[in-house]
Amino acid sequence: MNDDQKTKEQLIAELEGVRQRLALSESALKLAQEGPHTSHEGMMDLMEQSPLGFQVFDQDGKPLWVNKAWEKLWGISKEYILTADYNMLEDKKVIANGLMPLVKKGFLGEIVSIPSMEYDPRETLEAGQTRWISTWIYPIKDAAGNVLKVIFMYEDVSEQMLAVNSLKLNEEKYRLLVDNQSDLLVKVDPEGRFQFVSPSYCETFGKSEEELLGHTFMPLVHEDDRESTARAMEDLFQPPHQAYLEQRAMTRDGWKWLGWQDSVLLDKDGNVASIIGVGRDITDRKKAEDELKIAKEFAENLLETANIMVVTLDTQARITTFNRHAAELTGFDRDDVLGKNWFDLFVPPHESENIPSFFEDTLGKMPHTSQHENFILKKNGDECLVSWSNNVLLDSSGKVSGVLSMGMDITKRTRDAEEKRALALKIQHSQKLESLGVLAGGIAHDFNNLLMAILGNTDLALLELSPVSPARNHLQEIEKISRRAAELVHQMLAYSGKGRFVLQSINASELIEEISHLLEVSVSKKAILKYNFSENLPTFDADATQVRQVIMNLITNASEAIGENSGVISLSTGVMECDLAYLNEVNNLFQSDLDAPLQEGIYTYFEVADTGCGMNAATIEKIFDPFFSTKFTGRGLGLSAVLGIMRGHKGALKIYSEEGKGTTFKVLFPANELSGDYTATWQIPKTSHALTGTGTILIVDDEEDIRTVTGMMVQRLGFSVLKASDGRQALNVFREKNHGIVCVILDLTMPHMDGEETFREMRRLSPGVRVLLCSGYNEQDATQHFAGKGLAGFIQKPFNMVSLQAKLAEVLPG
Repeated sequence: MNDDQKTKEQLIAELEGVRQRLALSESALKLAQEGPHTSHEGMMDLMEQSPLGFQVFDQDGKPLWVNKAWEKLWGISKEYILTADYNMLEDKKVIANGLMPLVKKGFLGEIVSIPSMEYDPRETLEAGQTRWISTWIYPIKDAAGNVLKVIFMYEDVSEQMLAVNSLKLNEEKYRLLVDNQSDLLVKVDPEGRFQFVSPSYCETFGKSEEELLGHTFMPLVHEDDRESTARAMEDLFQPPHQAYLEQRAMTRDGWKWLGWQDSVLLDKDGNVASIIGVGRDITDRKKAEDELKIAKEFAENLLETANIMVVTLDTQARITTFNRHAAELTGFDRDDVLGKNWFDLFVPPHESENIPSFFEDTLGKMPHTSQHENFILKKNGDECLVSWSNNVLLDSSGKVSGVLSMGMDITKRTRDAEEKRALALKIQHSQKLESLGVLAGGIAHDFNNLLMAILGNTDLALLELSPVSPARNHLQEIEKISRRAAELVHQMLAYSGKGRFVLQSINASELIEEISHLLEVSVSKKAILKYNFSENLPTFDADATQVRQVIMNLITNASEAIGENSGVISLSTGVMECDLAYLNEVNNLFQSDLDAPLQEGIYTYFEVADTGCGMNAATIEKIFDPFFSTKFTGRGLGLSAVLGIMRGHKGALKIYSEEGKGTTFKVLFPANELSGDYTATWQIPKTSHALTGTGTILIVDDEEDIRTVTGMMVQRLGFSVLKASDGRQALNVFREKNHGIVCVILDLTMPHMDGEETFREMRRLSPGVRVLLCSGYNEQDATQHFAGKGLAGFIQKPFNMVSLQAKLAEVLPG
């Protein structure tokens, strides 16, 4: 920086430095003056350490000693100056003309002070360089006052002289600068009284120079900022004599924030003589800082209250930010993790290969964003799945400084989604079962109507035909085949859950014992059948025929699983208490009625276990599908019927199977109320008695063949017959012939008006009417909407005349 570029303050500071060094010179002169009272060695040591150049001469003008500062000032070594003669020194221009007169003055006892003078360059100095040097000459006397030596003291004041000259030359320029600068410039004494104020200061405060000079500045400062201002002023009295402060001041335009950079001017004794302050209006900056502070506080508050994890890592994966939610989710205190490596604390072993490499990829990714999911470890060792949004952080130079990651715990959401998918699969499976059940039930219903016509007509033909007729065998064969077809229909109804149920209180162990001989002839000769019965089992309500069918199907499957190998089939019974979780688990594959879960409580079970080939999970999921089989010749509805029977009885199935190790089926039925004695109480079917038909029976069915064959049976039993093809027609007939109708055989499913609505209207017309409900579905399903409404009885299709006679005998008065 050249002199033209220096500010007035810089020049003033430099001049002040001159004064300080002059003061130092005066101190050195004072030391020399006190020489006679100071030891020679002590004085020489002080002069050697002095920043001033010292040179000692004898009375002949010969240099006797120089200090280090002198060598540096003149660029001549001590050895050279002390060994050179006078002429050589003059030739080298080290000793200028007129040196001897100065030496002589010193030996005469005079003290000489030579103002700063400009010396020509010496050959020992840098070419083109000039020096302004101030010189002091002082005699050294002994105790008697005789002059022993003369000391020359030199100080290089070139920079100061240049500063003084520059200050003089540029005073007007700096005056223009001060007068026109926008910054505020003031000079105050140590008590804070104005010594100088710039025009900009006067303009800002709306006061004249006369109003300010001699007065303190403190009354202009906001009272809340006066204490901090006073402390800053006190700091100026201590090195480095500089301070920065911010204060509010009452300006012409109201309260403004001013920022002051203060420095001091010291007097020759090093005391503060005055304080120079340069101020600037920082109101807009303070407002911006306040807004930034508010925004920062808002961001920090948002960071702490956000319901997501916020984590920042540096390029070495060290944690630099860890918000409250992250601490709550992981269980770690934030102070325990800051500065620690993320991978060491939070990455589980099974993620340790992928996550570090992903972090490295993220650091180098453009445009610096990425998404991913991974498990993290909690403090207690648990894991949670977190979905991350990552953003690369850049420093002011655009260099990558780390990663900001915002994470959300999706463990529950993922688990819920998995459960939702599982539920969807379960519903899909249930819908498949329901659809197949509806299909099977519909086919069975229609097939039952056909079989009803075939069996009914065959039964009537046999009654009419002579016992010795050759056609009798053919009719009996038709009847036999039709009954086999009826059994198939029963299986289809069992699969649909709408099979014929004749409920009895059953003891599982006793039931199995009754059919043990049949089971033993049904298994492979290489299979051993073992029994393990529990005593005093509680009974359960079920259709004994269908339970036998379940047992037979499971035993047959177990035998086929053993095949040609030797094996064991175990058949066990027992009782257990089942909670809802267990029931949902055991019935997971087969439960179709999702709106009616199984009830918790005591269940009686029988279990069929084999040591056969076993099944994998995929096979288990399909074994209850109609006509599915793992055997090439497999066919039919065996296990499908088992499934339907269990669904119909509100029971449950549990399968344990492993390939190569065998299979176990556990079949559970809701047990009856427990008591001390669990002996089975069997319901004995009522026996029919002879029936002599009198009166009229109304037959209501939408199938003409059913109406015809049933009418013929009723007529053979001695009754008169009325027929109707649907509910509406039946009501019309019933209104006309009400008094003569002793019974109505009513089909359940009909167009226009079904059996339930028809029954309700008939009961309204004649509360005492006897209605025998007729359906291909089981009694429980068919009559559930008739409970307590006066239904006389139920008969399931297909039926023959003997069954019809027995049922009519039950519902009609003796």
